[in-house]
Amino acid sequence: MKSCDLSGKWALVTGSSRGIGRAIVQTLIERGVHVVGCSRSPRPEDLPSPQYHHFRADVTDPVEVRDLVEFTRSRTPHLDFLINNAGVARVGPLAEFPLSRWKEVLESNLTGLFLVTQGMLPLLRAGSLVVNILSIAAEETFPGWGAYSAAKAGALTLTRVLREELRSRGIRVAAVLPGAVDTPLWDQIPGQWDRSQMLRPQDVAEAVLWLCCTPPHVSPDLVRLSPAGGNL
Repeated sequence: MKSCDLSGKWALVTGSSRGIGRAIVQTLIERGVHVVGCSRSPRPEDLPSPQYHHFRADVTDPVEVRDLVEFTRSRTPHLDFLINNAGVARVGPLAEFPLSRWKEVLESNLTGLFLVTQGMLPLLRAGSLVVNILSIAAEETFPGWGAYSAAKAGALTLTRVLREELRSRGIRVAAVLPGAVDTPLWDQIPGQWDRSQMLRPQDVAEAVLWLCCTPPHVSPDLVRLSPAGGNL
């Protein structure tokens, strides 16, 4: 990847202010990519790069997503990379899981991905790459993670449908399925977790960079990353 030149290309990264999204932003900027970052929080003060353009929006809100599309279009007529990373995790047994939390998890991880991708499609062109940051929970099941697993499994199916629908336009669609990653998400998850054994956000960012460096004739459909010691 040392020979991969991404200078002058444009990317949109959702969930860009912390954790995996932040690592992706920093990695792409280091490679010369101009990045539009989207999050519900304000622009991080320690991301002063002129290559970074921040927009504050909730990806589950159709009006705010429309405004994000216009903001992006005002800076570039096209996107080379669309990286859907925004999402939340809420855990608990399904028998006791509140409907409000169920809706929050599905809207953030699935509906938000749909809204952003649909809105950005006019900015994508032949050679563009869509990368959806999902989770191993899309393919594996863990007690207490029912809503999250359902949302990520739905997002994986959506990713596969998008890949086939956009193939004729030369637009590639890939999914990254990481295992447990040491991010602020775990601050809100009850339980005893050995976070020293988890993946790091930079590990996922490097996988995204590899995807972005693949030539247009290659369709890198899925990348799966697991901690060496096992998941969770």
